[in-house]
Amino acid sequence: MILLLERLFYTPRSTIGQWYVDGIYQCDSLEDPVREDPVPATAPNEAKVYGETAIPAGRYRVVLQKPHRAIWSPRADGHLLHLLDVPGFDGVYVHAFNSPGETLGCLGTGTRDPGRPDWVGGSRTSLERLMRKIEEGFRAGDVWLTIEDRREPLVA
Repeated sequence: MILLLERLFYTPRSTIGQWYVDGIYQCDSLEDPVREDPVPATAPNEAKVYGETAIPAGRYRVVLQKPHRAIWSPRADGHLLHLLDVPGFDGVYVHAFNSPGETLGCLGTGTRDPGRPDWVGGSRTSLERLMRKIEEGFRAGDVWLTIEDRREPLVA
């Protein structure tokens, strides 16, 4: 299973993209703003602001795990999609939320509204559908997510 999160829209408050599973669009995404590393030759994430910075683009292993904090999950066991080994970040989950203030440094699902650039709707429904699709991948083996920036971030 090939998971892709394509980042497309960048504002000072958020980053919105699109989730794909095996090349098929699933839903939109909402994240914190992408902040460029001011000195790429040094340690990564110098521009990171805790809970307010998108994770670096890259490839991450995804597992099902129950978060340590209370976050709504469509699963009875409370598990969510958890990204492993994100440089400079801990506890990165995929969960339902609508605005940048709710991200907690995580990735969200929903439907983009062009009239509201920092918001997605239908986040719980989108998460339920996305997780059902990705659970098929767990039965087949490891699941990996690639996050790609499709244009230069506007946020410094």
